Amino acid sequence: MAAPKPPNKRRRTSAEDDAPESNLQTSNVTRSEDFWFEDGTIVLQAENTQFLVHKSVLSRHSVVFSDMFSILQPENMDDEPSVEGKPLVRVFDTAEDIDQLLRALYDRGCDPRRKMPFKVIEVMLRLGNKYDIPHFVAEATGRLHVEFPTTLSQWDVQRHWSLPRGGSFRGIKGQKGLLFDIVNLALQYEISSILPAAYFLCLRDIDAVLTGTKRDDGSEAILSSDAQRACIQGRDEILEDIPRQTFQWMDPTEYSDVCQNAAVCFRILSYSVVLLWKSGRVTASDAFSQREQMDAYLDGGGELCSVCRETSRFIHSAGRSKMWASLPSYFDLGSWKELEKEDPRKIVDG
Repeated sequence: MAAPKPPNKRRRTSAEDDAPESNLQTSNVTRSEDFWFEDGTIVLQAENTQFLVHKSVLSRHSVVFSDMFSILQPENMDDEPSVEGKPLVRVFDTAEDIDQLLRALYDRGCDPRRKMPFKVIEVMLRLGNKYDIPHFVAEATGRLHVEFPTTLSQWDVQRHWSLPRGGSFRGIKGQKGLLFDIVNLALQYEISSILPAAYFLCLRDIDAVLTGTKRDDGSEAILSSDAQRACIQGRDEILEDIPRQTFQWMDPTEYSDVCQNAAVCFRILSYSVVLLWKSGRVTASDAFSQREQMDAYLDGGGELCSVCRETSRFIHSAGRSKMWASLPSYFDLGSWKELEKEDPRKIVDG
């Protein structure tokens, strides 16, 4: 008995032959749970995730998206990939990045009162530059400039930075390795005006500068080689300058003409110098220590006369100011004025 003849295969229609591949192969594609609007007008696909959003919203914030969508002419839609009749545009970003971008646009996820994860700042800088979204770049750089000021008065407002290893970020969620990630990000996007303060904070742990530090997820946060060299150079130059600037107030010869009790004050200051340098208690991180922290170096030596105490405060304040003025040069970044020329908006008088 002859084998039954297999049924004829259905002939593909011309519409199926001409249909874009993205219209036919959708088994691995998922829809975003948060960004699939029934009244949306454009579908973005990043990796295997699709987002049904509004051309008007994206075009309003991004010149790049606006230009991209202008190419999609109605008369050509039959030849373009689509989803449920909506144009499909593939973007070569991660689905997570596009989700963060849309969240910032639709949900206004940049509440200045709330700390922002570093990942969001990094995405806003990267996609803000890629898609020409100015307020993304402004928001991200603004957060960074709050943490890494350009004036000593702004620095002093954040008194926790005065402590060698203390402190927390005011507008960025803390995580291990965050400081190194910020430095590398600033170098990548040439946000040079935050680097002097950021490099200075790196000096709190010089071993980590050279070897890296673990992030919360166990990966390594490692400074770039350029950042490592800058930190080492800066540390050496700051340590060389500290005795004649921030700690100049410990030089007994500064008080000879005004002291009310020369013998006692000379002994106290001389004792403090010996204690300071022989014990190795001073590090580069002490360059901008507050005056009340300086009193710790007088512990056990006695108390200066009232005139010398007031003079010491003046000398200490002047020394801090001089060191702050030189801070960019310690790290081979030129001067504050040169950084201002790179981006005038970033340097604020204070």
